[in-house]
Amino acid sequence: MQNRQFSPIIILVPIVVAVFLLLFLPLPQISPTVDEMVHLPSGYSYFKTHDFRFNPEHPSLAKLFYAIPLNFQNINWSAQTQEYFGSAKYFQDNWQIDRAFGENLLFGSNNDASKMIFAGRIVAIVLTLALVVTVFFATRAQFGEFSAVVASFFVGLSPIVLGHGNLTNTDIIATLTFVLSVWAFWSYLSESTIKNLVWASIVFSLAALSKYTFVILIPIFIILKLFYRYILKKKNKFFDFNLTRLLYFLAIFALILLACYFFNPTQIKYYVKGLIYVFVHTEGGHDSYLLGQFSHTGWWYYFPVAILLKDPIPTLLLIGFGIINFVLYPKTKGSFWFLAGLVYLLVAMTSKANLGVRHVLPAIVMFIIWASSIFSQDSFIKSKYILTVLIFVLALWQGWEVFSNYPNYISYFNSAIKTSEKAYYLTDSNLDWGQDGKKIADFVKKNNLQNVFIDYSWTPRTLFADYRLVDYKSADGQTVGTKGNYFIAASTFEYNKSGKYTWLKNFPHQHLFGGTVVWVNVD
Repeated sequence: MQNRQFSPIIILVPIVVAVFLLLFLPLPQISPTVDEMVHLPSGYSYFKTHDFRFNPEHPSLAKLFYAIPLNFQNINWSAQTQEYFGSAKYFQDNWQIDRAFGENLLFGSNNDASKMIFAGRIVAIVLTLALVVTVFFATRAQFGEFSAVVASFFVGLSPIVLGHGNLTNTDIIATLTFVLSVWAFWSYLSESTIKNLVWASIVFSLAALSKYTFVILIPIFIILKLFYRYILKKKNKFFDFNLTRLLYFLAIFALILLACYFFNPTQIKYYVKGLIYVFVHTEGGHDSYLLGQFSHTGWWYYFPVAILLKDPIPTLLLIGFGIINFVLYPKTKGSFWFLAGLVYLLVAMTSKANLGVRHVLPAIVMFIIWASSIFSQDSFIKSKYILTVLIFVLALWQGWEVFSNYPNYISYFNSAIKTSEKAYYLTDSNLDWGQDGKKIADFVKKNNLQNVFIDYSWTPRTLFADYRLVDYKSADGQTVGTKGNYFIAASTFEYNKSGKYTWLKNFPHQHLFGGTVVWVNVD
């Protein structure tokens, strides 16, 4: 199904342009999300002070990238901002201090928070476009140009990618470096040259500095090595221990690690702290929600269910075709992509911290890369005509899902789920993550609403003041029957442990902005 009349770059360009527009155009309407209010200020503090104490639960690389444009802005660094450094101790969990520091720098130091956040998000968009391009070339290397177009299209037009691809968080850069690492490792397995070793070492190191989930690469590499040796029955120099090559890897890793901490060995302790923190967090658990239930230790099936709910049906069908093809043709070229994605998902399912489908985005992307191979090599669907019609229908369906839900991609659920029922299935970064604070303010002003009460995620009061919405009160703690216009985060309204908003359900209410906010008029 190759068509050599078209250059792959020409085919890729409109995909990249479409992804860029879908990421860039909504930016003025997207409020700072929960983690952004920590990540971006922390990154700037690294440049400003060369001190990495804030937000150690994520490595420094992504935050440094996002904060690069802030070095060209006139950022006020107040005495109060500096005081937070004394409060953040090494041997304690400082997440509340980290958040207070971030909110102070953005909203409490006479800075232009919107300008700062916008600049960081431009970097995030660049990284997302890099992911789409990487998927194209990684797929083309194994399956050819047609499959590369399919994979880059479904990854680029994934609501999960579009929902998080313009935020200053770690999920996109983690996915990018994961894909590069798996690709580079397999290249080194296939041809164990020094060049491939150096490249694999570089991208693995970048993954390790992007998100601590990089540790999942270790079991992935082990499984891929065994698959290469015992299933594909291939051999090469990789299977012979080589001290020189190990030293190459360690030297490259150490160099990149030091570079990301400004070559100050004393700051590496925050990398170690973060790594330990993540292990403790994933084993200790985190308050989570799924299908009307609360749990601190999560569910082993959380991520598979999240994928089924949050991925568009055409993407799920494509991945399903890929699963069938792997079962029937496990030794087919490029099957390592599916295997890597499967290992990632299985390891993620052991985590007791179930906080969103974004955490398994690397697995989803690798599944899509593999699934695209059904259009270019052995497939259980033998007819090229059927394959052509199939991809045409799936692509149109995917495009419709994306454009009809614009710009509400964080809160996207596939068409099997009603808007008013989203909060029953999943919450947190799957639904309302603080992204619609500005939309609430605009809605209130446009409709000239009075007696406004708000309870919306972890959005600070200073943020609504930044949107010139100051005449409102917190909905939390209001007496039952108090008249007014209530704007409550959907997950808080529908499923709250305390049941504090149950009384509001007796009044007419409307789900706004793709289901993230519930507006209740108590009259």
